[in-house]
Amino acid sequence: MAEDLVSEDDVARLLRGYSAYNRGDYDDLREFVSDEIVMERVGGQPTIHGWEAFRAFQDPDAFSWQQIEVHETITNGGKILVRIHTRARGSVSGVEVSIDGWMVWTMRDHMGVHVLITQDEAEAERALGLAPS
Repeated sequence: MAEDLVSEDDVARLLRGYSAYNRGDYDDLREFVSDEIVMERVGGQPTIHGWEAFRAFQDPDAFSWQQIEVHETITNGGKILVRIHTRARGSVSGVEVSIDGWMVWTMRDHMGVHVLITQDEAEAERALGLAPS
């Protein structure tokens, strides 16, 4: 898959996407996410393929709410690494969780075509191309 160089506009659109997510405006993520998106989830959970599955995944189920705070973005070639802090509340238990993580977005034609979600900083840096495989 050929990657584009990430532009400042790509990063700005991605950050608007996180704001939309935090407001619950999941359809607005369409501005940034390709029809062919592939999302690799943390903990070996099943990979999500395509916009419709990606969009459906955003709807709350196990959590009554979830917020993602962006702490940093780093670009390298056609990728954007986003260091995040996620807070959520269980919809049944009411238990609040708080966790740090990373998301590495791969861009093509200025759209996110792949995102890796991880809690492993070294894995995120490898995915971004900043650390040896």
